[in-house]
Amino acid sequence: MKNLKVLLIPFVLTLVLIGCKAKTENQNSELNETEVTVYYFHGEQRCPTCIAVGDVSSELVKTKYADNKDVSFIEVNFSTKDGEAIADKYEIAVSSLLVVSGEKVSDLTNDAFSYAKTNPEKLKQIIEDEINKNL
Repeated sequence: MKNLKVLLIPFVLTLVLIGCKAKTENQNSELNETEVTVYYFHGEQRCPTCIAVGDVSSELVKTKYADNKDVSFIEVNFSTKDGEAIADKYEIAVSSLLVVSGEKVSDLTNDAFSYAKTNPEKLKQIIEDEINKNL
């Protein structure tokens, strides 16, 4: 009986680990169904510049890429449970703007906060250039 337990425990652990890995892979593929995703991360409280970053990036994707199913915009409130999980994946702790294509992550946060209010057209061009590089 003891020999049976010794053989059974590693077998059960292997099945559990395989099942967990498959579930994680399915969740990751569901997050990135599009080829290029623009993520705007923010917390519960947002300053005017934070709001502008979201507005400018969202408007660009929704107008310039409206007919392109390979480009999407996702706003993530990392203060929520679901948002926290996505933010953890990209190691985000503060308001941020990312362009993600597969494993490639481009952090446009500095440009976003520099230009969202002062020169939104320049920010749109920066985001558009990054999206087009990844298509």
